[in-house]
Amino acid sequence: LLITQYSQTVFASYRINKLERKIQLLNEEQNRLEVEVAKLGSLERIERVAVEELGLQYPDLNQLRLLEARRY
Repeated sequence: LLITQYSQTVFASYRINKLERKIQLLNEEQNRLEVEVAKLGSLERIERVAVEELGLQYPDLNQLRLLEARRY
């Protein structure tokens, strides 16, 4: 009985260590992904991609229309 309990304790300890390592790896991946999201979501990058890769451009002044909204 004592050997069985010791064996179960060792196995549980092994699983705990394995799960703690998995948690550590997932936290590292989450941090990496948060940095990547911040980098990809920067306004400078979005503007660069829009202009350089998608060929978008700012409108000319004659393409702009100003609308006036009235409040009641």
